[in-house]
Amino acid sequence: MGICCGSQEKSRLINEIKADIYSLPIVVYSKAGCPKCLRVKSKLYSLRAEPKIIEVHNFNMKRMLKELTGQKSFPFVFVNGEFVGTRKFDEKLSKGNLDNLVKTGQEGYLRTSDSNSITEY
Repeated sequence: MGICCGSQEKSRLINEIKADIYSLPIVVYSKAGCPKCLRVKSKLYSLRAEPKIIEVHNFNMKRMLKELTGQKSFPFVFVNGEFVGTRKFDEKLSKGNLDNLVKTGQEGYLRTSDSNSITEY
């Protein structure tokens, strides 16, 4: 995969991504209007998880996520700093193991209100 942008921009994006995924239990990089993104977020909320939702509008951020994960499309799901991806998320969902995946990533991070944490890039 090619470089998404200049070296300074690339370093800044990598640092932003790492800061989020290593400091928060569940992070979802999402795209507005994406059906898969809506499904993943809805399932996480139904499990009372409190994911950090990052709506990506920045083309370079999207390309960097693709470079880092190898996944081509949204959403990009991280649990405890580990890239889970849509396929693994769907597999866990179909096997009924998603609860365990979410529980490992949300120790102390249960939803307590209707507000969620959304960042836009």
